[in-house]
Amino acid sequence: MSKQILHILMLEDNELDAELNREQLNLLEEYDCIVKIIQDKEDYISEITSSSLPDLILCDYTLPMFNGMEALNELNSRKLLIPFIFVTGTLQEEVAADAIKAGAWDYVVKDRLFRLPLAIKSVLALKKEKDIAIEADKRIQKIIRGIDETSMLVIVIDKDYIIDYVNQNFTRVSGFPFSKVSGKSIFSVFSHADQKLLDNIRAIFQKKEAFTGNFKISDNDSFFWERLSVTPIFNDNNTLNSYTIIADDITDQKKLEKDLKKSLKKLKTLNKKLELAKNKAEESDNLKTAFLANLSHEIRTPMNGILGFADLLKQENLSPDMIHQYIDIIEESGKRMLNLINDLVDISKIEANQIVINPEKTNLNKLMSELYDFFFTQVSQNGITFVCKKGLDDSESDILIDKLKLEQVLSNLLNNALKFTKKGAILFQYKKVDNRLIFSVKDTGKGIGPGLGKVIFERFRQAEISYLKEAEGLGLGLSISKSFVEKMGGEIWVESEYGNGAEFFVSLPFVPERSEPKTKIVGRQEVFDKELTILIAEDDEINYLYFENVLSTNKIKLYHAENGKQAIELYKKHSEIDIILISAGLVPRSSASKLILNLLCERIYS
Repeated sequence: MSKQILHILMLEDNELDAELNREQLNLLEEYDCIVKIIQDKEDYISEITSSSLPDLILCDYTLPMFNGMEALNELNSRKLLIPFIFVTGTLQEEVAADAIKAGAWDYVVKDRLFRLPLAIKSVLALKKEKDIAIEADKRIQKIIRGIDETSMLVIVIDKDYIIDYVNQNFTRVSGFPFSKVSGKSIFSVFSHADQKLLDNIRAIFQKKEAFTGNFKISDNDSFFWERLSVTPIFNDNNTLNSYTIIADDITDQKKLEKDLKKSLKKLKTLNKKLELAKNKAEESDNLKTAFLANLSHEIRTPMNGILGFADLLKQENLSPDMIHQYIDIIEESGKRMLNLINDLVDISKIEANQIVINPEKTNLNKLMSELYDFFFTQVSQNGITFVCKKGLDDSESDILIDKLKLEQVLSNLLNNALKFTKKGAILFQYKKVDNRLIFSVKDTGKGIGPGLGKVIFERFRQAEISYLKEAEGLGLGLSISKSFVEKMGGEIWVESEYGNGAEFFVSLPFVPERSEPKTKIVGRQEVFDKELTILIAEDDEINYLYFENVLSTNKIKLYHAENGKQAIELYKKHSEIDIILISAGLVPRSSASKLILNLLCERIYS
């Protein structure tokens, strides 16, 4: 068992006496004594004012230029609770009594030094008791302060109803200081109160049981409510010692309770609204989380089209038809990637109900063919039969609709069909029924579980459906599709039997668009009667190369400026410039467009 370390400060000028003291300290088997010996006042003051105080002080009564009583007084003046024992050669009884009165904890004469270990144990035990008492007193004082500061009235009476204690709030409310009511019966102090109330309180005391109750107390023409708590305190032998009485004015509380009952219905309604708002906020957070988690899936398909066919273009001996086919696919994939980026912006607008529908003339059969071509390679690689059916002739398939959103919805449905169909077929079709277009994507996959026909269109439900976890993006794609379809005035639903595939339907208004005369596309031949000089302000080299290639004819002369400053210099230098093309990216970073416009006006009117 490890020993307790005991730091001892010894004031002793005689080395032999100090050694004798050490021998006695070694008899304290339960302590490991660390002794520091000093003999002058400066060292002593330094020790009792340091951050590491000793546990015990042993002091010779007589020291050179310093005595034990002075040392004791220095300790007492600093209110330090450190056991102090005089260890001295001779100490008269009168002097010893004065030392004890002055605060010494004990004294041991040197010719009876064998008492030192016992005296040390005694004062250390006394120190421990004092520490416990001090801590207990601190706790009691803290409790008393809390009781005094409380807004309630606290009274302690003995078994004969004589007042032993009242808190400060009792004095504030009643006007009676403790000195006026101490030692008096509580019934005499409150003799002016209602007699019936006093009788009720007396009956409570006589039961000698804990009680809590509310009392309506009249006060002239008004009344107030008090909550009264009575707690009997018993001695160890179970005899009654005293009562603790706590009285609290609850008049305001009673009024609040009355008002609360009136507004309870309104509060319940508000709680329901708050719950709905909370659910909506959580749903919004889940949607954003699902979106971020599935972002890679959402961009993978068009990106694969771009990268895959770009890699195929590197092959040698490709026929012109194959090159054009690959370029068309890359171009279409790029468009779909752009559409997807636009959809990323739309996702943030769904919750805010800010989705904008942009109807445009769309050839429905062409759109169906493009989607079919895009998905055909991937579907056929999986050994799945892929069928596309069109419900209108090409001449009748020009409609007015938001093409980008319709394409995104149908792509989502085809993606889902492909993900959950391991074998069999996928049927992709539309038909016109009255004034509606009914699109459908039917697969022979695992189907949708019972009761989930509507749930799968809700945001972030995929994680709750165990067999859908393997396929990322279902919850996000269908919820976005639902938002788009509803914004376009349609509806979306699914018919499925688990294990026997699923068929998703989209119903949208049929809005035909009359055919317009096709604009004749003029190739890159000579179309200008005179040579044109064009200034292109473009900081992106790739963009400029594109313009240079498109405009490279023998009747077009190009000047290239990489920034606004160069554009202004070139324009001033070459008066033959007919057209200026300024990149939109340069406008926010310079005032070149404004300066060039001013120069152009000056040239026109000069």
